[in-house]
Amino acid sequence: MKINQAFILAAGYGTRLRPLTLTTPKPLIPVGGKPLLGYHLNHLHTHGFNKFFINSFYLSEKIEEYISHHPLAHQIIISHEEGEILGTAGGVMKQIDQLEDLFLVVYGDNLTNIDYSAFIDSLEGKEFDAAIVLYHEDNILHKGMAVVNEKWYISWFIEKPKPEQVVSDLANAGVYVIKKSIFKKYVSHTGFSDFGFDFFPALLADGKKILSYISTDFLIDIGSIENLKKAEEVYHKYF
Repeated sequence: MKINQAFILAAGYGTRLRPLTLTTPKPLIPVGGKPLLGYHLNHLHTHGFNKFFINSFYLSEKIEEYISHHPLAHQIIISHEEGEILGTAGGVMKQIDQLEDLFLVVYGDNLTNIDYSAFIDSLEGKEFDAAIVLYHEDNILHKGMAVVNEKWYISWFIEKPKPEQVVSDLANAGVYVIKKSIFKKYVSHTGFSDFGFDFFPALLADGKKILSYISTDFLIDIGSIENLKKAEEVYHKYF
């Protein structure tokens, strides 16, 4: 199985990273002196992706300026969201006509060395409507929690579960393979839509197949000052 296109989600405000994000969009926050977005582009390119979509909203002009000087600039399409932020799934839908039948989605606020090739290879020959990378997370209350069956299909998914709902430590890593035909049926062309709150629960409610891939690779959410400091301390071990 070959997937050429990757969509990097980069439209968020990064409120928990203030004051850093008052002048710098979260995808351009440096880790080890290098913007987070740079890690994503280089790592994806290493795994054979050759066309990239990046959505932007907050401080979008700075993201555009960074991309214009990147070595892969000619392979990147920037999707500007105007007026209101569209959400993770809504941002992808804005470019749906340019996406191929299968495409990868990556959350731009994670620093990770996930083996994308192994993830995609794991899908070969299997039936699925979407696929999600999961990882083991001790503090799952602020994540998307998944329960998987014996064949590695997801049987339940809930975004930011309440303490009494926690029955698994498998968290959403923010890396998906999506089938375009399914995506178009479940996401509106207009308005806000979120993968965790809207898209995946709707698929499961209709009996669609969401396949999981459990990763033990490095991943940290650069969503807070505390996590940014942790990433600075350990990134050199993985990159």
